[in-house]
This record gives sequence, C-alpha cells and structure tokens, in this order.
Amino acid sequence: RRSPPRTGARIRAHQVATILAIIHDTSIRTPSEKDENRSAALRQSRDEGHRTKQQREKESRTKGIPSTVGSKMAIHTNLARNTGTVLFVCATSDRKAEAIACMRDAGFETRALSAAEQSIPFNEQIYFQHLKSKSLGKVLYVAPTMVSTQRFVQERYSQMYRDSMVLALKQTSGKGRGSNTWTSPEGCLAFSFVRKIRVEGKNLPFLQYVLSLAVVQGARTALRECGAKEESLSKLRIKWPNDLYIEDRKAGGVLCNSTYNDGSYVVFCGIGLNVKNQEPGACLSGLLDRADGACCDVDLDMFLACIGSQLETLLDVFEEEGFSPLLSSYLDSWVHTGQKVMVLDEERSLSCPVVVQGLTSQGFLLATDDVGNQFELHPDGNSLDFFSGLVRRKV
Repeated sequence: RRSPPRTGARIRAHQVATILAIIHDTSIRTPSEKDENRSAALRQSRDEGHRTKQQREKESRTKGIPSTVGSKMAIHTNLARNTGTVLFVCATSDRKAEAIACMRDAGFETRALSAAEQSIPFNEQIYFQHLKSKSLGKVLYVAPTMVSTQRFVQERYSQMYRDSMVLALKQTSGKGRGSNTWTSPEGCLAFSFVRKIRVEGKNLPFLQYVLSLAVVQGARTALRECGAKEESLSKLRIKWPNDLYIEDRKAGGVLCNSTYNDGSYVVFCGIGLNVKNQEPGACLSGLLDRADGACCDVDLDMFLACIGSQLETLLDVFEEEGFSPLLSSYLDSWVHTGQKVMVLDEERSLSCPVVVQGLTSQGFLLATDDVGNQFELHPDGNSLDFFSGLVRRKV
C-alpha cells in the first residue's frame, strides 16, 4: 500500500477542523446561509493550507499580530459569529481605507463615519483635535450597539487594524471582573483595545494600575476642558485594584485579560466609564457643578481622545521603565492611603485593624499595625468587595 500524499492529508485535517467549528457554531442562520458559509470556510481552509510562511508573516505584520497567533486563529476568526454589528470608522486619512477593509474582510458592514451621519453622536473632528497619541486610537471602530467590546477584541484582534480601539455607544452585555457584567447604557464610555507589551511576568499585575491611572488623568484633562473646578477633579479616584470612584459611588472600572506569545504579552484592555449616564453609579459630568445637580452635556469623543492619549503615554513608560516612575502618581490618585481596615490572619481565625500605606513590590496592599509591623494584604478570593475579606501576610 502507498501512503496518501502529505499535502492531501494536511488539507483533509483542515477540513475536519473547519467542519467541527461549524458544528459548534450556535448562531441562527437560514439553511442557504449555512451552506454558503460552509463552502466559504472550506475554501478558506484550503487556501490556508497552501499559503506560504512568508505570506502569513506579511499579513500578520499588516495587522500587528505575531504570525504564529494569526495562523492558529485563522479558522476561529473566520467562523466567529457576526452578530450584525455595524462599524463606523474614525481614522486618519493614511489609515482609513485599510482600516475599513480589515473589518469588511472579516464580514462586518463597515463604513467611514461622516459628519452627515446623524444617528451616531460622535464627532470625528473633535476626537482628533484632542487625540495626542502617536498610534493608539488613530483608528477607532464605533458601534452603535455591541454585546461587549472586550469580547469583540478578544475574538477579532487578529483582523483589527494595529493599535485600533473599539467603542460601543451601548453594550448589551458588558464584561466586568470575573463573571460580573458591566451595565453600559447610552452615555457610558465603553471601549477596548489590544496592546502587545514586553514586560516580566512579575510586573504584569501592575498593568491594571497603569490603566486606572491613565483613565483618571485623561478624564481629569477632559473635565478641565469642560470647565470643572480643581476641587471637583480630586473627587475622581482609584479604588484598588481596578475600580474608579467619584466619592463613595462607582463610576467605572478597567479590565485586563492577557495571553503570552513569542516573548510578549498580548493584553486585551477594556474600560467602562460613566460620562453622561447618571445611572448606575456616578457620572463624570456630575462634577461640572450645575446648580440643579443635573449632568451637563459633555462629549464622549473628547473624553475618549484625552484618555486614549494618556493610555499610550503611560503604557510606554511602563514598558520601558516599569511601574516605579508611576507609583507616586498612582498613590496620589487612589482612595486608600491612611485607610483603616479589618483583616484576617493567615489562618483566617483572628481579625485585627491595620492602616493601608501603599503597594508592595508584588502589587498587593501594604499596611501596618499599631506597633509598626508591615503586612501584605491579599483578597480572600470569596468576596465581591475586595476589602471585605482581606488576609494579611507579614512582610
């Protein structure tokens, strides 16, 4: 007996993987659409099998993703469910055509955001007037409604334009920490982006602190542009580890998910911030001190531009120098210095009061007791509120 040709075997393996992916696709389609999608997927798998390594590397450089990731994700990304999301593209002139083509190739209805588009309350001109970044956010995909921007970038990052951001004017199932959801009505700034970053693994937990600080600093810049008073700006602060508060009410949060590939971490960053929506929680426009206490009319475009600019600046510092240059600013922007909390000992049998002083080298809370002993505080892993179940470990 002769063994079958190796090329044919490889093509059949791709076809089997494609068929399995189709079987597990739970989206609702008509029978004719299923047949068309199956045929397209099989053609894609054959093409993928014959593409050269050089072709895959060239395509991955265009999208800004390592070629090994792009090739492994090829079947998944081409068969991921297209839920009918319409994407409007804000981009500089040198990026716009390619940014539109990227998502059209992924099967999305995609078009440039023009000044005549009255249904989208987002001004491209104002956005670029305030965006000071070199790369991050120079391409922005705007969706009137989306299930979750975080889910979108995790499923579609290999097809997105490099350093682009995704903004949803309304999310139907925004993602929070763990299995929590984040309610994102109109007026909430909900966006995600992907950053490939080279840092030591021990420094990766600090990334959420960098994002939180960038959001606070960027939002304060935007509020100044709107005429907010300095004493009002100080009300927006960070609650460890990744929440944003206005006084005692939550106004937003950040979320990081990461994978490791070829010496770098590919980090999926999601941010939700109440800008114009008074519920749930507090909103930033409430800091503009209107006499009747109502939220003023502010622009999401300017807030996103100011925050995006600061995100790129601080992420560059973090990648090059670590978190140390940012620590002082972070502690000046959080709510915890001098805070007294009750914590459990390592056996979780006794509780005692300690005072929060800062962060340890591992990124946990640093606290002292009445006699000056230092402790590192860890969440117990069971409480939704990190501060309701802290466990101390002596430093």
